[in-house]
Amino acid sequence: MKNSNFLFYLFSREDFFKSISITYLLGISILFGLITLSLVIAIYSHLYFKKKIFRRNQAIHQILNEAINTALISDDNIDKNDFNIPQLNFYLRKRSNRQFVIECLIDIKKNLIGQASEKVIEIYNILGLKKDSLKKFNDPEWNLKTRGIYELYMMNQKDMISKIFDHTNDKNEYVRMEAQIASINFLGFRGLSFLNKLTRPIHQWQQLKVIEQLGPLDPEEFDKMSDWLMSKNDYVVLFALKLADIYRQMSCVDQVAQCLLNPNEKIRRQAIITLARIDTGNTTSILKEIYLNESTNNKRTILHQFNELGTIEDTSFLIEKLYEEKDSLKLEAVRAIVKCDPDGWNLLKILAENDQVLTSIMRQVKYEKMI
Repeated sequence: MKNSNFLFYLFSREDFFKSISITYLLGISILFGLITLSLVIAIYSHLYFKKKIFRRNQAIHQILNEAINTALISDDNIDKNDFNIPQLNFYLRKRSNRQFVIECLIDIKKNLIGQASEKVIEIYNILGLKKDSLKKFNDPEWNLKTRGIYELYMMNQKDMISKIFDHTNDKNEYVRMEAQIASINFLGFRGLSFLNKLTRPIHQWQQLKVIEQLGPLDPEEFDKMSDWLMSKNDYVVLFALKLADIYRQMSCVDQVAQCLLNPNEKIRRQAIITLARIDTGNTTSILKEIYLNESTNNKRTILHQFNELGTIEDTSFLIEKLYEEKDSLKLEAVRAIVKCDPDGWNLLKILAENDQVLTSIMRQVKYEKMI
């Protein structure tokens, strides 16, 4: 049986090769040869043009650096003739080259301050690159518009403040974000005025970006903080609570307390944290009053605040929380008792005599303190 199968295999293979003509095989070989040649040409062309662009960028960078160095060293104002460089003007005929020059100037400006930074901006204007940024800014495509906004505020084009500010409530999230950052970049803390009329979301990532922009600046009065805390836009309220926390806005403590009654759980949680940070002496009393009607997450947040604000007078309130259903609440209560009552451990040992759960929680807290 095995021999018959082997013979069948041999005859089948022989028949297969007889059925293929030499012309057909030659055609297949030529086809694969052409495909291989095309791939080689494509790869070579890609590498050639990539290398060409790299050399071109190097040449532009060198010319630009020499001209900028000369301008920065000089104490005089920059003359347009200083940048009337034939080779540079030749490169600037192409839009892609102009874009490369803009990017170079932005990178250089990031590392400069004062008069040196102003000279880079002057070079940007002399080379007529602002029109390229304006073209992107006026483009309906969001990615180009955001790029245009970025270039205009990085090059401190203050005449564009109002037009860029109009986009701080734009329907496109990315355009809106870039315009808000630009507003802060141009106006500092006053740039937060976009919150006055913001009807769209300002997500956590954007809040962090705005706070990062504000970081190096000297704090100013938040004269509109009360309005932001009472805004109909939950995102604005949440962000205003974070600002009140970071910059310790004691003047708006009443508005922060009102946010504890907001229907939005996240706003109430941030209000709890902010109120604890700007504590005026009666924060623990307020937190005790709202505790019963809060969500589990917010109850945990409230108990956590007693780690910093709690005193021995709050011990009885915290002991009551040892009988909560959720172990996570018991854990926060134990942490707070240990922190605010000098005799907290002894008190807990008595309460935990016949309570295995409480004993286990105490072990965890003790372990945390040892780390």
